[in-house]
Amino acid sequence: MKPHFLIAIVLLVCVSCNKFAAGSYPYAEYYELNTRESIVIKAIERVKEKHPELCPPSEAYTFDGRDELAVAGRDKRKT
Repeated sequence: MKPHFLIAIVLLVCVSCNKFAAGSYPYAEYYELNTRESIVIKAIERVKEKHPELCPPSEAYTFDGRDELAVAGRDKRKT
């Protein structure tokens, strides 16, 4: 009886883990754009040029491990 109970508890935990809001940004929104990454990057750069008051956070983390400020050699941080 105990092995079945233990297996049931493990399965319940595994299935319900996505119900908890964990991490730094638990309610982050996800967008899927049907265009190339280079086009999106250029559009973001144009918005930043037109609206310099829209400052990104000083520390930004990406899921794929890239430094978003240095993508394709476009490091525009002032040191």
